[in-house]
Amino acid sequence: MTSINTSNTSKNDYTSEDTVIKWKIIESRVEPNKSVSLSTLPQKHKDLLKALSIVGVMGSAQMKDIFFKKNKKHISMAKDFGLVEQHMLIRNGKAIPVYTLGVTGVALQKQLGGTKPLNYWQNFTVDDVMKCIVTYQLFGRYRQISDTYLEDNTKFTPFQAEFASPYAKGISKYSIATLRSVQDISTFETYFRIGQNIPQRMIFIVTDLGLIDKLQNVLKPHLKYVRAVIDVDLKQSVEFKNMFYAFDNQNQCWKK
Repeated sequence: MTSINTSNTSKNDYTSEDTVIKWKIIESRVEPNKSVSLSTLPQKHKDLLKALSIVGVMGSAQMKDIFFKKNKKHISMAKDFGLVEQHMLIRNGKAIPVYTLGVTGVALQKQLGGTKPLNYWQNFTVDDVMKCIVTYQLFGRYRQISDTYLEDNTKFTPFQAEFASPYAKGISKYSIATLRSVQDISTFETYFRIGQNIPQRMIFIVTDLGLIDKLQNVLKPHLKYVRAVIDVDLKQSVEFKNMFYAFDNQNQCWKK
């Protein structure tokens, strides 16, 4: 395997001020582990492969909390079998492990309906990785209160994923979007103006409510079914019911 090593001074897609990603690249000659099959794989590992096949890059904290109940041995096993590949996100000088599908994981997720190719992560920017991480953070909060699972609605849309939550009368589905920049605003403005494949319910994870305010005109027909959550509120210290903002038509602002 080879690594892409980036520095904060170089101008490329892997850097963002104080953050840099060190990706590992898997050589095409590396074969999947043939001793691992879907028929013998524990369900928690299948769920992990499915989640990574949809969103793409997961932080170690989310992997432990959502799938392995803080058991580090399961992560080691997933790495040893090639189910996941570990990379490093360097932020303020601190190395944070992040994970993608490994060579065996890429092969197995295709049997689960996934479409991720080998080394799909090499063109992910720092911003892309942060979007993946906050999506999994929100997913983890949902998993604490229900058996929510992920579905793929990324084809032909700018959404990160769809959350499907069972309830007494069926399944509630929420398309998850992330807004972190002016470019994200432009992408969603174009998407809503085209007006195709627009989901009924949407949750926007934002760094600031001012970002979703900029989408108010194109979101107007859908605002009743739109919720926003600020990324810092995804921490465990904020109660689940207190994370979400809805648009108040009377006062024309977002309120919890």
